[in-house]
Formats: sequence, C-alpha cells, structure tokens
Amino acid sequence: MAIEPWVHGPLEVAASWEEYGDLELEKLLLACHVPRGGVEVRLWGGEVRYVLAEWFSSVQDSALYMMLFDERWARTGELQESIHTFDDICTYLRAGTLPPEHPRARQRRLARAASFYGLTALEEALEEADDRQQAASMRALREKQAAAAALRRIRRREKQLQKQSHDIEARAHSFMEDVASWSVRGGTKAQDLRNVLSCVQRLCREDGVGPRSGYNKQQVYSAPNMAKRYRHG
Repeated sequence: MAIEPWVHGPLEVAASWEEYGDLELEKLLLACHVPRGGVEVRLWGGEVRYVLAEWFSSVQDSALYMMLFDERWARTGELQESIHTFDDICTYLRAGTLPPEHPRARQRRLARAASFYGLTALEEALEEADDRQQAASMRALREKQAAAAALRRIRRREKQLQKQSHDIEARAHSFMEDVASWSVRGGTKAQDLRNVLSCVQRLCREDGVGPRSGYNKQQVYSAPNMAKRYRHG
C-alpha cells in the first residue's frame, strides 16, 4: 500500500548509508518519489507533515497558502495548528471529504481554522453539513414526538376499553345477583318469572334517560293463567 509522503517525519542525514536502519531506508526511498513543490510543515507538539503545493492550488488566494509557500511567510516552516485540524484541511482540499459528524468539537475546530486561514469553500461546506445535520436532528425529534403521541393515544384508548369492559362485567354480575336473590324468594315458577322480568325492567330504567329513567319504563304482562295477585301492568 502506498504511503502518503506527508505522514512521515524528518529524517536525519547520516554520513554513510550503512548507518541507516530498515525503516530509515524505506523513508529515503519514499522521499525520492515525492514530487517537486513539497514543503515540510512543523505543527504543534513537534508533529511534521510534508505537503505539496498542488494540493492547495484551489486556495492560492488564501492566507494558508501564503503561510505555507510564500517565502515572505514560510521561512520558518512552522504553523500554529493542531495536527488533526491540519490533516482535516488537507483531506478536504485533496478529496473534498469532511470529518465525521461526531465528535462535533472536531468540526467546530475545523470551522474556526477555515475562517482564520480564509478557506471560503471549506467554510461553506461545513455550514451546509451543519444545516443538514440540524435538519436531520429536527426531523428525528418530530418523528419521536409523533410516535410518543400515538403511543399515548393507544394507551388512553386501551384504558377506556378496559373501563367499559369492567363496567359491563359489573352490571352483568349485579344482574345475576338480583336474579339469584329473587329466585330464592320466589315460591313458584310464575313468581320466578315475575322476579326476572322485574330485574330486566329495572335495568332498562337504569340505562334510560331523564329523571329516574321515566322515558324508558316498560310494562310486562304475565301469562293469562297466572294468579291475579301476581299480575301487574
């Protein structure tokens, strides 16, 4: 795999090639293939990068280009910048690739550096990426809120259905208790039938409308052969 020349540090010149180790010989061979126009840039922490002028051809009017390649400014070969931010700048200028969204501090540092060095295209690319990230975050937030609201509606409906089911069960249980009570009191089948009909009438009155459910009163007539004292109407 080819190794980029700008990722290697400086190599001390020895009196004889026999004094070089295997790694140093490899660096020498790679240095022989570095195109012309490369400069050595010393960054914070003693880090060193080799860069080529052609990588910065699109930003020749920027302050960064002058700091790196203008003899009036680039005599020391030093740049007061972190190695990570400088690598991100070189990656964007060479491939148009921005650093990952997270951590966000990395993009903020790159945005400050782009503003300081006059890299307008990089600034605009970072602003567009930030707008897309914010739009995606807002869209995800709205979707999360909508899902939470739908879940609340579903749970509220489930509670309503459970309450209705409990009410129906309670009414049915009460009705069965009344039927059983009147059946115990009754001495004949006719009396049992009358008691059941009385329970049905009472339920109809309770489920009707108006004071005491007066509009839903119903008359029930017993069989013709029932004794007079058990008839009602």
